[in-house]
Amino acid sequence: MEQIGRYSILSELGRGGFGVVYKAKDPKINRVVAIKTIPTQELRSFAGGQQLYERLSREAQSAGALNHPGIVTVYELAEEEAVTYIVMEFVPGRSLRDVMGAVEALDASKKLALVRQIAEALDFAHQNGIIHRDIKPANILVTDAGIAKIADFGVAKIVSQNTMSATGAAVGTPSYMSPEQILAKNVDGRSDQFSLAVIAYELLTGKQPFSSDSLPGLIHQILSVEPPNPETVSAEVPRPGSDVLLRGLAKQPDHRFSSCTEFADALIAAVIRKEAPAPLALPAAQPVTQQQQPPSPRTHSNSAVVKGGMAIGLGIALAGFVFLRGTGGPPPVSPQPVAVPAAAAPAAAAPVVPAPVVEAPKAEPKPVDPPPVAKKQVVVAAPAVPAAPPQAAETRPAEPPDPGPDSPAASYHGPPEGRFSWSGSFGPGERLVLVRNRVRKGSIGGSGLPPGIPLQIDVSPADVKVLQQPRAENGFRLVVTNAAATALTGFSIVWRELQN
Repeated sequence: MEQIGRYSILSELGRGGFGVVYKAKDPKINRVVAIKTIPTQELRSFAGGQQLYERLSREAQSAGALNHPGIVTVYELAEEEAVTYIVMEFVPGRSLRDVMGAVEALDASKKLALVRQIAEALDFAHQNGIIHRDIKPANILVTDAGIAKIADFGVAKIVSQNTMSATGAAVGTPSYMSPEQILAKNVDGRSDQFSLAVIAYELLTGKQPFSSDSLPGLIHQILSVEPPNPETVSAEVPRPGSDVLLRGLAKQPDHRFSSCTEFADALIAAVIRKEAPAPLALPAAQPVTQQQQPPSPRTHSNSAVVKGGMAIGLGIALAGFVFLRGTGGPPPVSPQPVAVPAAAAPAAAAPVVPAPVVEAPKAEPKPVDPPPVAKKQVVVAAPAVPAAPPQAAETRPAEPPDPGPDSPAASYHGPPEGRFSWSGSFGPGERLVLVRNRVRKGSIGGSGLPPGIPLQIDVSPADVKVLQQPRAENGFRLVVTNAAATALTGFSIVWRELQN
């Protein structure tokens, strides 16, 4: 095949039971792309063809709704001469599966940096109502620069759509599926977290947490058997890191972390800095009920319910393998941080106005002194109101609400690059100053900028312009502005350490 639509085929990248992935070129804008295809006629003649067609359409719909540097961008879904195809971003590099199997071994910091990048992209998808449901090394692409990108949203669930039921047949790749996903239960973003924990376990120990010679045996382990303690499998994993991994692999979703990013941050702190994870906070009554109830149903379900669920779920899962990769996913439940209200309370308490109120009554008994004091306060307040608007644009960066400059780092041993996102209300012409994970408004999704080192910043979407790159001369502050004509609700930042 030399051409699909307007795209010129350059080479074949991969082939599956019904699909082929090509490297191609868009002549209109001279852009290299990847094209995933399925012959529509074969779909119609195949018993499960309609499901594969719907999966292909769902992949384009799911990934096309996401704009994040850690997610492969989808450009187009089309049908040409009986071939249905998706045009997507071409990622130069290799899959995480190939990286894990390479001769050259990654050090722990680089492995954890990949886990952190994947976690941030997953949380972004979850916050936008999409669950991947098939997170595995083959669906993670790693660029030559070491940037991880999530691909294959073919079985992703769009939670906001009423046409997608919250409970349905089990789909995904068995080795990386969560217990609730295998049982086709109602799932959320913590199911993707379980899959990410399996990848992290495998990255750090070199072995998968669940393995068996048979598919039923593998599913039994995921549902009922605790994985080997990571610290006994690899000396690279200290005790705190082992605790974090086992919590990410908890059978009950409520016993895992509230988000993928929280899991990744706890794992980095535990493995690199040997910090123990924060204790799991659950209501006193709930843990007892949840821990006492599952054993009884699981015991009986091994012979009836689980086998029935496995038969249905595995049938769908294996059908998904026909199309290049597996499938996966559940609906998202974005965790709600509790630290924000706590920070707001002091801010509200600080401006308590007892001083003005007290001075007024005390001044009333004095016939001469109080009136001038009250008038002075009114006179000062009056000019401040009209004067503020014209000066706001010029003085905003120097105002106290903006974070102050950072000090140069004595030494830096973190990853050489990373990414995070900002969310909030970003008005036209407005600018923001970011220092580490501090900003005067909105919230940062991720760890933010590293401390006290010069960086090169790239921001998406393109409407967000960088006014100042973090450098020593400006206190390592990143200054961006919204050049769009309308307000934005968020943007993503990719940073790279500048080498001296």
